[in-house]
Amino acid sequence: LERIGIGSNGEDGSWRIQRDYAVLTLHRPSNVDYQDVFQKILEALNEVGKHIPIIFPVHPRTEKQIEAFGLQSYIKKNLDRNFNLSNGSIYCIDPLSYLDFL
Repeated sequence: LERIGIGSNGEDGSWRIQRDYAVLTLHRPSNVDYQDVFQKILEALNEVGKHIPIIFPVHPRTEKQIEAFGLQSYIKKNLDRNFNLSNGSIYCIDPLSYLDFL
């Protein structure tokens, strides 16, 4: 959380999350290999994103499909330098290892 700017480690070692957010994983072939399915998923996620920002560590195969299907308009490529999160957005970050994801 600290790495992407939405939380910080408190003096007692606990995390101080600065706001609510959701985390998204999306890489199964059945979800990203068919444009109509993938687009419907992103449309639904954009509805969720109107209420809570979504952090999306993008898997390389998913990123490839976003570009191949021209679905870039559904997401913000990266968080801005100030890590400002606003509702209505899916924010892409680099893929995370399993431990980083936890």
